[in-house]
Amino acid sequence: MATAVTAAGAGTAAAAKAPVDLLSRSRWTPLVGSSFSAKSATSAWTGRLSAVNDLPGTPGSDRRYALHFTSTMGSREDTYGVSRSGFTTTPLHLVPGPTGKTWTAVVNRL
Repeated sequence: MATAVTAAGAGTAAAAKAPVDLLSRSRWTPLVGSSFSAKSATSAWTGRLSAVNDLPGTPGSDRRYALHFTSTMGSREDTYGVSRSGFTTTPLHLVPGPTGKTWTAVVNRL
């Protein structure tokens, strides 16, 4: 009985892709100014990613930062699936600002 073994080259579709870190700062920063949709079990809204800021004591960290969104629609604090075309939906706990038109998600992975 003969057995054939074939190996896929690194440039083929069979090559394994590195997993995407959905919460890395470097994934979000290039999208500042872009539109996003946010959907929870009870509400949905659209807005723009307005800033990605450092947390105190962690300048430039890819694992510890704050995402800021702006929207013309108000909603309440909740965990939302945040998405846009070509972007894997990412669950974020979003907290509204005092006007209800700004939202913040803090990513703080030690």
